[in-house]
Amino acid sequence: MGDASQRTQRLDEPALPSRRTAHATTLRPEAAGGSTLPLVEEATRAAESLPRISVSLGEAALESLRGRSEIDLHFVGLLGEGGMGRVLLARQRSLQREVAVKTSKPSASQQVSAQLIHEGVVTGKLEHPGIVPVHSLALDQAGRPVVVMKRIEGVEWAALIHDAQHGAWKDWVSDNREEIDDEARRVAHLEILARVCDAVHFAHSRRIVHRDIKPENVMLGRFGEVYLVDWGIALQLEPEQPGVGLAGTPAYMAPEMVRGGPIDARTDVYLLGATLHEVLTASYRHRGKSLADLLDEAERSEAIAYPDSVPRELAEIANRATRRDPEQRYQSAEEFRAAIRTYLKHQSSVRLSRESLIRVEKAEEALSLNSRRARTLAPTTLREIGDLLSVARFGFSQALEIWSENAAARAGQQRCLVRLVEAELLTRDARRARTWLSELADVPPDLAERVQALERERAAAAERAVELQRLAADLDVNVASRQRLRGAIYLGASGVVFSVFGMYLVLSGRQLTHLRMVQLSVGMNLVVGAWLMVMRKSVLVNAFNRRLMGTLMLVLVGMLTDRLIGWALEVDPYAILVHDQLLMTLGVAVCALTVNRRLAWMLAPLLPGLALTVAYPALVPAVFSVTTAMAAAMAVWVTLATVRESEGQGG
Repeated sequence: MGDASQRTQRLDEPALPSRRTAHATTLRPEAAGGSTLPLVEEATRAAESLPRISVSLGEAALESLRGRSEIDLHFVGLLGEGGMGRVLLARQRSLQREVAVKTSKPSASQQVSAQLIHEGVVTGKLEHPGIVPVHSLALDQAGRPVVVMKRIEGVEWAALIHDAQHGAWKDWVSDNREEIDDEARRVAHLEILARVCDAVHFAHSRRIVHRDIKPENVMLGRFGEVYLVDWGIALQLEPEQPGVGLAGTPAYMAPEMVRGGPIDARTDVYLLGATLHEVLTASYRHRGKSLADLLDEAERSEAIAYPDSVPRELAEIANRATRRDPEQRYQSAEEFRAAIRTYLKHQSSVRLSRESLIRVEKAEEALSLNSRRARTLAPTTLREIGDLLSVARFGFSQALEIWSENAAARAGQQRCLVRLVEAELLTRDARRARTWLSELADVPPDLAERVQALERERAAAAERAVELQRLAADLDVNVASRQRLRGAIYLGASGVVFSVFGMYLVLSGRQLTHLRMVQLSVGMNLVVGAWLMVMRKSVLVNAFNRRLMGTLMLVLVGMLTDRLIGWALEVDPYAILVHDQLLMTLGVAVCALTVNRRLAWMLAPLLPGLALTVAYPALVPAVFSVTTAMAAAMAVWVTLATVRESEGQGG
């Protein structure tokens, strides 16, 4: 089992770089030794019926064959070379394209030729985007097998796994960042692995297992192509599987490959898991000082304790895929691929959570800084914090929508909502604070109490505001101003009429008796009272109007009362008029001080009139009538000014 004669390089493999060892070189089955070459009978039949193809292998051969139309492939260069075979770059004249030509060396054995034919037959059967197309399989002039394949312009996947600065990385990371981080590389590797799984799953659907899946057997094209190559030891699964010899790459081998146990699709699943191990650690799944030690480790296939730098979910996938018992592995390449895709989906959720958490931390820093300086937030600061937290909240929601079991996203969402509540508390917005609080799955008691306290405070403030608005409306001079204007004109005209009538009585030589004075006062009270009764719903609508009209009625009733008392006490009617003048003056003064300062203009005629009645008693009726008429005019003017002001504000 450890004989070096069992170890041969694959046909297209160039000289081994320093990092490669025999442990990472494919062991191929021998014809001798009792093992059955996979598909060997089909390969033998194919060799008997293969067409001939002319190949120009150099300038000398080209000169000797010049002019011969059967020469279709012209040697251009050497792509790779192994112990028994080589891969040539050739130009296919008929289709004017470059192709890869895989052939054996002149010194190669019949076994090597059979392996090459076998590989060509298997690869040709598997038409899939992840498997290199075979254009033709033929024999050259010397009878050596020639496999003509699509030329892949790219690199081995292993080169990217072991060289983080490889120039091909620019083709495998979608964004144009200058530096590619480890996470971006890991995602790219997993995408490649998922594509390899697609090709393997397709082969399994055709009952073919690869048996040599490893990064060195995956070619990456410049335009996103992923090809699983080297199907040289692929095995056709049969109901009665014959025994097979030791074959595969020791560093990746499944236990059953070492034991000689049954080979099936789960063997390739193991190789996919070993490939994932190399992606995660940049090292081989099996290692040992000797080939025997290596094969012993492969046979035992113990679980790997991955470092913390490897995501736990990926570590679990790799260990499950490489279980010693095939029954405990993923049962198909498709199931393994689904696990990889699920992880990538989870990683998208994790990335969103991480980005959202950064925004929350920035918002927390701003909140902490501002809460130390003041109790409330400035509008611009609130806007910045609100933007950070809103975007973060959306990010956490998206992360949970992608992966509902993302614990970090759920915790981050809780943390974000708490900060949103705290921001609204600083802005004194109880409604929005309650909205964010209601979205919290686990509400901190102290936070709930702070929101409730703010709600109580805002409710009390709202009640005070309503009361202030009610008071303002009650004292608004503009309310019912137009109705007051009409009333002022009506009542002023009535007052002038009664005053002129009284003046007429005096000037006509009739005596001013107590009865006539009472009659005039009763008439004025009836006129004003009737108007207030009719207009009460449109005039007496707020405290200002009620106080104004109440003062007016109080003055009129006071004048009537004064006249009745004066009549009863036989006070001189002229003296009673002086009392009336004083009552009007006091009433207007009280209204000017408590209701509307503009009413003070009515004092302009009343105060001088009061002085004149004292100085010239004989002129009392005339002064009373004139000053009353002038005060009524002033009342109309003040009300008109109020109406204009009200309509101006309304416009």
